[in-house]
Amino acid sequence: MVFGARASLGISVSAVGLGFVVGGMLGLVAGYFRGAVDGVLTTLFNVLLSIPALVLALALVAVFASAQQHASNGRKMVVLILALGIVTVPLIGRIARASSMAWSEREFVKAAQVLGAGHVRIMVREVLPNVLAAMVPIALLGVAVIATFLTVLALNYLGDVVRARFDVREAAL
Repeated sequence: MVFGARASLGISVSAVGLGFVVGGMLGLVAGYFRGAVDGVLTTLFNVLLSIPALVLALALVAVFASAQQHASNGRKMVVLILALGIVTVPLIGRIARASSMAWSEREFVKAAQVLGAGHVRIMVREVLPNVLAAMVPIALLGVAVIATFLTVLALNYLGDVVRARFDVREAAL
């Protein structure tokens, strides 16, 4: 159980970390620039959210894992992390977008624009620290959900193996 929990926690933290970085960056860009950029990224988020997360993750694993049928455990874990990370991108992205839309209209952001700061500097130094306060709790909740999912999945698999090993079949009589 300890080794399984360690693997589940590692996968969940890595997957949510990937979603946190990519989704946070895309949401920050969408909320700050608005207009066409916001429209494209919001549509992408909505499309990814319209597909059930488990179905999307299984489809991504099937596509990524089909390239090599005899892949190592490390490669399988990377594929799983990528699939679950892609599933978490729209969740974090929408939170970051909504928060950055609110913070990018504040006076200190307008003052930084008037002083001649570039867009990247404003997003990183002025908006991002305020957006992180909304993103971190959602990311931690995502880690807990994915770790629970993987632990339950591992325990179900263990139960199936034990049942198959010790199952007394009537056909053998």
